[in-house]
Amino acid sequence: MLRTYAARLSLAVSAGAMLMSGCSGPIATRIASEGRVPAQQEARFMLLNAPGESSSIEQRAQTMIISGLNARGWNQDNDNANYALSISLSERPATIGITAKSTDNNQSKVISAPKKNKVLQSCDDVEQRLNIALVRLSDGARVFRGIAAEYHCKAGLEETLPYLVNAALSGLDNPGTNKVQEREGRE
Repeated sequence: MLRTYAARLSLAVSAGAMLMSGCSGPIATRIASEGRVPAQQEARFMLLNAPGESSSIEQRAQTMIISGLNARGWNQDNDNANYALSISLSERPATIGITAKSTDNNQSKVISAPKKNKVLQSCDDVEQRLNIALVRLSDGARVFRGIAAEYHCKAGLEETLPYLVNAALSGLDNPGTNKVQEREGRE
């Protein structure tokens, strides 16, 4: 009888652990960057704001990105800026894929494929994505773009924003990289 109880308890603990595993584990951060980072003496930027009021999470993202740029030698200087900083932060259901059609050869390119849920996952994933772009004001050329994206079931943007900012800015140190970086966290 004690053996049956121990077996049932072990099974219940295993089942609980499997259910919990759908909420935490390794988070894959997809990171891409492109461009040429300008010389540090030229690194003065102005922030481009989208029309309308910024949400608190957008304001927090701006503050964190500006702080990260300052730490890398960039300075916000709206009067003497050489570059414009553009930031976009988004969330979308991960089951929806995103493609772009090329105007050159009319072929589609997958930007983000639809994601299937894990076994025993209790909620649907959303993709959280941060795009950072620096555009040279003299000619409108984009000199840098950093993108970071993650899938999450439970974690909101407030929780994941610091990771997305650090990942998107990491391309400034080595532009032209595409990689997946894993971290532990709440999915």
